[in-house]
Amino acid sequence: MVQQLSLFSQINPTELSLVKASLSSLTGQSHPQKYQHFVLICKPCVILQFEPNSTKQQFEQYKIQLKTNIPAAPTGSEPSESIVEKVIKESKEWALQVYDIPTFATQQHNTSNNSGGGGGGGGGTSGNGSGGSSSKKSKININSQTFSESIINVSKDETIETVLKPLGYEIQTPYKVEGERFHYGNITIELFQVLVLVDGKWQKLTTSTAMKCFINVAKLTDLENSSRSIQELNSLKIELQGLVELGVPDKNHMDSRIGFTR
Repeated sequence: MVQQLSLFSQINPTELSLVKASLSSLTGQSHPQKYQHFVLICKPCVILQFEPNSTKQQFEQYKIQLKTNIPAAPTGSEPSESIVEKVIKESKEWALQVYDIPTFATQQHNTSNNSGGGGGGGGGTSGNGSGGSSSKKSKININSQTFSESIINVSKDETIETVLKPLGYEIQTPYKVEGERFHYGNITIELFQVLVLVDGKWQKLTTSTAMKCFINVAKLTDLENSSRSIQELNSLKIELQGLVELGVPDKNHMDSRIGFTR
């Protein structure tokens, strides 16, 4: 299990160019890494009724996510629906991901207020200057979610659908993710859009671009690394204030459990 600490935001189309330019300047990456993934959301073939207040022994069911790379193809060479069917039938390596219930990672943080002025707008840096300074405690809220990832290698005479069937799962929703990736210290910054099939063609889910900033902590028991990662994400949040408002989304939107009342 890996702990992922993250912050999110939504960027309007009119602000996207400025955000990209600012991130390029901040990270030193003039050409961020472009990526494209094909994703399958899969659900159990049989949905069991979950009773939150029941005294009976029961278990929660989760949706799972399968991810693979999309082979490059000339634009317009095939209908999107045909490409989806082709990827499902022919892709032989998939990353299976299962995410746990998201929570908040909260930490007390000392912030200094220097009455002596200085500090360029939105820079997010704080000096240790003397005179006229005071400190106060504030809370840092970061999205925290654990996940497991395994690689599935599909044999030549099988497809991912035939692999899923003995596991009791079936494909529910295919979608595509297109984006760009920046790196800032230990933080990965992704700008991406989700595309879904509408009448056989890929269509953007929204006009805005999602922004995700995250750090993966390999060991759940590594509290020192977790604390340091929270501080790094908070520093980035301060650095980007006035340009992007990074925050924590409604955790119910990221909960993959099935059969319970949100």
